[in-house]
Amino acid sequence: MKNVPGTAIDRRTFITLSAATAGLVLYPDTLLFGQTSTGITANQISTASQAAASPAATKPAQRPDPLKPELVKEFVIAAHVDLDKTKALLTETPALLNATWDWGAGDFEMAIGGAGHMGRRDIALFLISQGSAARSDAVKHIGHSERCRLSGVVAAVPLRIVAAGRPTSVGR
Repeated sequence: MKNVPGTAIDRRTFITLSAATAGLVLYPDTLLFGQTSTGITANQISTASQAAASPAATKPAQRPDPLKPELVKEFVIAAHVDLDKTKALLTETPALLNATWDWGAGDFEMAIGGAGHMGRRDIALFLISQGSAARSDAVKHIGHSERCRLSGVVAAVPLRIVAAGRPTSVGR
């Protein structure tokens, strides 16, 4: 089928033409043509801006080392049953609070989830008080399955609920 104005085009042609048009519209002139309207190339602009920046500003930010997997596993297991050990591990390594352990086959678990499904309200409330993202399934397991019943936990400790993967502030 020929692309003649006034005639129908097939889906593949439409998608191809739409993507090409969007690419031309969305990409700035410097990427398409290699220079700006002043005649200075994009490479010259980026080189000049890097030279003007201070040496401290050009250093990449250092990320902390990843947590040791054995430590994450130990913390998640402790949060299932042992409040004292959970507190000790969290005091020693605060980054463990929202760490996730992979049990395999896509079964990821946070300490708050372990405390919740074991019914350990004391551990769950401790983790929430430390700023843990309180997943809605964990809150349900500690006896707050309905939003109106959740007000007792919210009144005790402000928390963040993660429902459907989106953090939501509650009680703050």
